[in-house]
This record gives sequence, C-alpha cells and structure tokens, in this order.
Amino acid sequence: MFPPWTIYLLGRFEVRRETASVTHFRTRQTAGLLAYLAYFQDRSHPREVLVDLFWPEASMESGRSRLNIALSSLRQLLTTDSEPLFLGNHFEVRLNPAAATSDVTFLSTELAWGVASSASSEKIARLSSVLESCRGELLPGFYDTWIPSEQERCATLLAEGAEALALAYESVGQLAQATSTLQRALIEAPDSLPLRNALARLQWPLKSPEEMQRVWRSALPVVHNRFIGRLTELDRIAGLLESNARLVTLIGPGGIGKSRLALEVTSRLLEHYQGRVAFLGLSGLTQDRLLPSMVVDALRSVGAIKAEAVTDSLETLVDALSDTPSLLVFDNFEQLSEEACQFLLTLLKRAPAVQGLVTSRRLRHLTGERVVALGPLSSGDSADPN
Repeated sequence: MFPPWTIYLLGRFEVRRETASVTHFRTRQTAGLLAYLAYFQDRSHPREVLVDLFWPEASMESGRSRLNIALSSLRQLLTTDSEPLFLGNHFEVRLNPAAATSDVTFLSTELAWGVASSASSEKIARLSSVLESCRGELLPGFYDTWIPSEQERCATLLAEGAEALALAYESVGQLAQATSTLQRALIEAPDSLPLRNALARLQWPLKSPEEMQRVWRSALPVVHNRFIGRLTELDRIAGLLESNARLVTLIGPGGIGKSRLALEVTSRLLEHYQGRVAFLGLSGLTQDRLLPSMVVDALRSVGAIKAEAVTDSLETLVDALSDTPSLLVFDNFEQLSEEACQFLLTLLKRAPAVQGLVTSRRLRHLTGERVVALGPLSSGDSADPN
C-alpha cells in the first residue's frame, strides 16, 4: 500500500513518495496544472477555468482536449493504488487528498494548530518542525498569473509562523532561540515589518521590570508590499523626529503614499523610541470628540495604559506619555475638526516627551508643525496606495 504523493511547492517543485522523486513533466503547462491543483487542493476547479489559465490561446474545444491529455499524463506519471489521483466529472476536477497532498496544505494546517496551542512546549515542537520542513518562495521559476499574489500569502504565513515560534521561545525564557528564529526568517522575508518589529523588541537592552513596562507591544498595521521610492522623504522625516521635532505633518493628495511612508518611518524608528510607538488610523472615526478615548484605547492595546476604567482621557494620556519618549502616528487627519487639532496640540504641550506624526490631505496649520509635502514619485518608482 503506497502512501500519498507529497507535492513540494515551497523552495522547489518536486513530487515525492518514499524514495521516488518526480521533477520532470510532459509540458510546462502540465507541471503548472499540477502545481495549481495541489495549491488549491481544498476545492474543485471548473475545466473551463483551467483551460483559460493554462491554454488561453486555444479554443475551448482544443483547450479541453489539452487538459484531458495533461491529466492523463499526470495519472500515468504519479501512479496510485486504489485511490484515483483526481476527482471530478465532465465539468470540474480536483486533486484527490487521499492520493496526494502538498507542503502548503501541511504548512497551513500545522501553523493554525501551533498558533492556537496554549502549551509552549507543544507549540515550539510543532512550529519548529513545520518551519524547518516548509521553507522558501512559492514555486520559484514559475510565472503563471496566479502565483505572485500567492507568493505574498505564503511569505506572510511563514512570517507569522516564525513570529509565533519566537514568542513561544520568549515565553519560556529562551531568548537566544527566539532571536535566531527571527533572524533566520528575515533572510527569506527581509521586508516583513512584523518580523523586524519583533526582532528589534528582543534586542532592546531591558534591565529591570520597570524598564520592561516601558516597552509597548507592537501593534503596527501589517503590510505585505515592499516599500519603493521615497528614500529622500524617509530620511528627512526620520531625521526631523530624531532631532526632536514635536510634530511632523505629511501633506499630499489621496493615493500618493502617505500612510505607507508613515509606516516605514515608524518601523525605522522603533528602536529609537524603544518600541513606544502607536499607529492610529482615523478614517473610521465618526465623531471627533471620540479622538481622546480612541488614543487611550490604542495605548491600552499596546500596554502603555492599564486596563482600569478611564474618567479623563487627556489626564490619563498625559500621565502615560510624560516620562519617556514616544511617537503617536495619526493617519488621515484631514477629516478632523479644529477641536481635534486643539486636543493634539494640548497633548503635545502637556506631555513633552511625546512626538506626533500626522498624515493629511490638507494643511491644518498646527502650531509648531514641520511640514513635508509629498509630490509624485520619480520615474521608475511606483507608489503604494494611501
């Protein structure tokens, strides 16, 4: 009785069962078809969709014939016992999970279990095992249209697994293992903001419980795209904040990249602020008077404010932010009223250690602000939305 075939999609494309290995297929489309069915193994696929993906230049009749030939070739190449390699009918087809599985399926299942597990020893064992066996970019050397977005998804899965494993190591005091886990993951995902944040936090020299309390839990929005261009503006904004500018405002039209630039600045300055940064997206704020309590909630979520009930938001924030340098990022500030502007200015005045970074589509003329106006990217660059 043969075990199922295992289809490796991460770091390489190979099909294995015990000592048997298959890496060559009848055509490029045949290999791509198997990779697609293995990656999306949890669903059936209309034959017309598969024809459009792999034989787009062919007529539907010709494409269906080529699809049948490719499926037949795979059945002959990947022999099974009693279980058919494919399930389906005249209209749709899917890979039979009893006959073949993939490393991506294994990765998703094991990561979900490992992240949800409350037992540190089991979590460490399970996550370290899956991350060791599932590494590398999805389908390197393949260029089918569906692959780039799924490469980002797999990279995010692996980064989340590495971060969860590092936290598990940290929870049992194994800081060296936590650090090496993140460093190794960053080799394959150098642009992962969560991994960079987690590693920076681990490397800060915390010497006492009091100092530990000053480090906020990272709560920056997750980004999955690479930061492109804006290096001059990035250096300028970071330099202004590092030289203790109290308030820096990024001005520019919608879609020019203000939010993404603010996130990159914040990530760069995490160590400068010893992790004391909070990012507030204001696009969903329906009433300006709720801004103070929104800031309190944001600081409570990162551990800067205790969970007790708050009676005076401003006084609570002044108490929390007065002693140690910190950075508050207010994204999409253009929609707020003068009352909200006055709240921000009052907070900056009464809590001299805090600094503000604001993104806005229009100039708000805030006292003491340093304005950085964003224009179009230079030729060859491309902007990230927001």
